[in-house]
Amino acid sequence: MPGLRDYLHIDYPRPDLAGRPACASCEGWGVSGERVERETTVHLPLLADVMCPRCSGCGRADHGECPKGTHGLEPSYEQGQFLATYDKARDELVDPQGACACRGGRGFYYHLMHRRPPSGGPGWVIAVLRIPCGCQAQRARVVEAFGSDIEIRPMWP
Repeated sequence: MPGLRDYLHIDYPRPDLAGRPACASCEGWGVSGERVERETTVHLPLLADVMCPRCSGCGRADHGECPKGTHGLEPSYEQGQFLATYDKARDELVDPQGACACRGGRGFYYHLMHRRPPSGGPGWVIAVLRIPCGCQAQRARVVEAFGSDIEIRPMWP
């Protein structure tokens, strides 16, 4: 595991559960607690949250009436539209299109990656990352953390 170093990170509020029970895996936060480092063109890499594999980001134990755009694996998934690139020189905190990439003002977009299974088994499984939108750059803060110990690779070369 890499040593402590500085990263950019953006904290997001807990999803609105609308009175529904919280997901048992993430306790209603929508994230797994794991983070993946992503290179940027600014002087610090970004720590991106890995979405909860059970609820896919909505934070709910069941999926009755979840608002559109709350699940990382929905058909409306927008990876290819704005910042889907594997060019490490591109700053993922700034939208090169000059438009806000987040939907419904949520401040982030979902990014699919392959990762090694959390159980340590062979092969690759899908992981959904929460990547901050450029409109949230002013909220980025510097955090000292250990880097990712999760092995990831792009879904598409």
